[in-house]
Amino acid sequence: MNLSYGPEYEDFKKEVQIFCSKYSGINFSDTSKVPLAGTFKSDGPTMTRSKWQKTLIDKGYFARSIPKEYGGYGGESDVIKNRIIASEFALANIPPAMGGQGIDMLVPTLLELGTEEQKQKYIKPTLHGEMIWCQGYSEPNAGSDLASLQTKGEIINDEPIKESSSRKGTKVTFIPDEELFGKYRFINEYVEKMMWNYCYLNPGLTIIFNGEKFHSKNGLFDLLEQISLFYLLNY
Repeated sequence: MNLSYGPEYEDFKKEVQIFCSKYSGINFSDTSKVPLAGTFKSDGPTMTRSKWQKTLIDKGYFARSIPKEYGGYGGESDVIKNRIIASEFALANIPPAMGGQGIDMLVPTLLELGTEEQKQKYIKPTLHGEMIWCQGYSEPNAGSDLASLQTKGEIINDEPIKESSSRKGTKVTFIPDEELFGKYRFINEYVEKMMWNYCYLNPGLTIIFNGEKFHSKNGLFDLLEQISLFYLLNY
C-alpha cells in the first residue's frame, strides 16, 4: 500500500506552505467584533477577517465546492486537499476560515433546499464574514430553554398487527401534517443518504425504505470502502 500523496498533492502541499509563509503572523484588525473568530496577534500582515475569508476562498482553501456565483471557489471537493490545508495551517499557526451557525449550518441548508433568490442574497455575504448568523429557539411554555421541551404522540389510526417473516423490527409510516408543512415534497436522495448513514452507524441493521433495502454488515468499514470506490471511479 502506497500512502504517499503523489506528485499532484505534493505540489499542492508546497503551494499551501508558500501561502502560509507569506501570511505568517497575520493579525486581524477587527477580531473583537467578529464572534468565534479567534485571536491571532503578532507583527505580521494586518487585514480584516472578511478580507481573510475572501483570500482563502480565492485560493481554494475554503468553500472549495461552493459555486462561484454564490461566493465560493467553484471547484471540486477534495478530501485530501482539505486535510493538507488543515495540517499546514495548523503547523504554521495560520488561522483557518471562520465557521459558526451561518457558514456551517445555514449555507449547506440553502445550497440543498433554498430558492435561487435566497442563495444569491445570503450565501456570499455569509461566506465572506459580512453577515453573521445565530440560532435561536422558542417553543410554547419553554422559550429558549431546550431542556424543558416536551413531546407527545397522539394515535390517529390504530393499525392492526400484521404477520411478518422478520425476526424483529419496527414499521414506521411518516405522513406530514399538511396544516403544518403545506405543500411539501420528499427529497428521496437526501432521505436515502440518511438511511445509509444510520446503517453505517448500526452494523447489522436493515432498513427497508420504499421497498429498497439498506443494510451494512461492517458499519463504518463499509462506508470507507464506498468512499475509496468513489475516488477510484472518479479520479
